[in-house]
Amino acid sequence: MVAWWWIFGCVSPAPTGGVSLDGVAEIEVLPPKWSWTTMADPGFEAAFPGTPTWQGSSERVDLGAGPVDLSGTAVEVAGGASSYGVAVVQLPPNGPLSGLPLVKSVLEGRAVAMGATLEDQGDWPGFGDGSAARARLDTGRPGGAVLGAGVEDGELWLVRATADRGGDATRFFSSFRRVEVEPRQVKLGGGTVDCPARCGSTEGQVRLAGGHEPIVGLHGGVGLTRFSAMALKIPAGVSVGAAESAVYSFAITRAASVLESTTEEPTGKRMVLQLGPVRTWLRIVRSDSHIVLLNVRAPDGDEPAWVQAFLDSVKTSPEGRPSTAPGQ
Repeated sequence: MVAWWWIFGCVSPAPTGGVSLDGVAEIEVLPPKWSWTTMADPGFEAAFPGTPTWQGSSERVDLGAGPVDLSGTAVEVAGGASSYGVAVVQLPPNGPLSGLPLVKSVLEGRAVAMGATLEDQGDWPGFGDGSAARARLDTGRPGGAVLGAGVEDGELWLVRATADRGGDATRFFSSFRRVEVEPRQVKLGGGTVDCPARCGSTEGQVRLAGGHEPIVGLHGGVGLTRFSAMALKIPAGVSVGAAESAVYSFAITRAASVLESTTEEPTGKRMVLQLGPVRTWLRIVRSDSHIVLLNVRAPDGDEPAWVQAFLDSVKTSPEGRPSTAPGQ
């Protein structure tokens, strides 16, 4: 039985299996268990070491006249002594400080609250417009700690990472950008697919007669909904039907209920699955040389507006075979 782990699966050291991925900056090879998450509101993208949660947040910050509690939202991953998060709170009007003095006061106040020492303070270009600064913190944790604060349009942004052994606070912090959600076309399985947002490479293993073969591609998230697009290059001596069955077994967990199943001759099939509150949309596209698997997993069961466009975005050559990408 194959579980849902692959949606957040292991990241390969480099794309393999005949899949060509465009753009080093767009398709970054991340460590295992890391993946990109893009949020529409508040608008940002960042690489998290896991799947983040999104919740209400109360942040205690020093606005220049002592600590106050401010309400907002937070997106974070926490485990053990490590935590990685982005919080956005509304500032009260007519505060005693504004702009960069306010940002520095927030940084200093948070350091005191954490029992840490600010080090290496400086500008924060990754924040974009507005007043912003960042600093490293000496917390005694082996993975380091980084904190950034930025102010724009009455909102205070806090981006923070505290990493224990094996963590990477700098990687998370440097990945943060305030952006809008935009689709990105990448090469996959000799053709192309339009990811709904920024994505990183991923790899799994498909069981075929005689052993295992890599199925590789890309994955990411929009809000709390995860997406992936992966391709298996059909090995010599293996039929298209056998390869498709192997990918199907890789994708499906037997505990899930099949809500819809549609065969699309001659190219493959689509399915909608339910497992508890989680709803999953699958599409399998076959050709003479590749089996492409697209997957969207929504933890709350709601269908995002971009799902069908993503599933429909797979492009192959006019003959129904994947076009040849450089290096394949």
